[in-house]
Amino acid sequence: MAAKTIPTILTDADWQKKKGAIAKMAGETGLGAAMKALAVEWKKVDWAELDPDSAWTKTGLKKIPANYDKLFQAAKSENSKVESVRVKVKALRDLADKTEKKFKASKLIPSSSTQHVGKIKVMADQLWIELKSIDKIWSAEEKTIDEKYRKDLAFAAANMKKNLKSATVKADAFADKVRKDLTVKTFNTGIQQAARDITQNLVNVKKIKAAGMDLDLDYPDDLADYLVPWAQSKQMADSAQPQDVADEMDKFEDIVKKVKAWGKV
Repeated sequence: MAAKTIPTILTDADWQKKKGAIAKMAGETGLGAAMKALAVEWKKVDWAELDPDSAWTKTGLKKIPANYDKLFQAAKSENSKVESVRVKVKALRDLADKTEKKFKASKLIPSSSTQHVGKIKVMADQLWIELKSIDKIWSAEEKTIDEKYRKDLAFAAANMKKNLKSATVKADAFADKVRKDLTVKTFNTGIQQAARDITQNLVNVKKIKAAGMDLDLDYPDDLADYLVPWAQSKQMADSAQPQDVADEMDKFEDIVKKVKAWGKV
């Protein structure tokens, strides 16, 4: 679903161009006024809120089930304004239907003019129906998001040991680098990434389990309690001494060792 704009044929600007001599022969139809009234209501709606693609882009939220409800609730709130638009669309449709019948009964109105009004009626009817489909649109979006999320989790589960092995190898390399240069700068420069590579796998354990998928691992709270703060940008104080860095590395390497045992890697 793309961000909404009024179909050209339902705009007063287009009607003023197309009606030509019709107005002179048939008198005032009221179609232009109905189109203007529709345009007024249309501008009151933030159509980007109703379009899943636009809504995700607008918020910048990651496309995961946990974020879906926030967007859907915003869409439902905005959709309350759409009913007023549908009322105007229906009024335009009914007026076009009435006008089409009037034109057909007149020998003065050319068939092309009658056909154009008929097209307005058909387009208005289609739009009236389409504007009622927000629930279907968002239900389809929810299904798509959920299916992709579960597919990604299944991939993560299948590659858990491989990814965990890679993360611990990088952690060991980080530890070797710090051991050779026991400075706060060297430690702080690499600790967040080293910890995050591991904690991402730990977080996936929770997600995979919550999705009801099989995994022969349980979330290791005792290991995560140490690693998560570092993964979330915790840093050693600039005043820390080499021995302080060495002591912290003892803790880090001990945790990495326990992670390897936990994950059997």
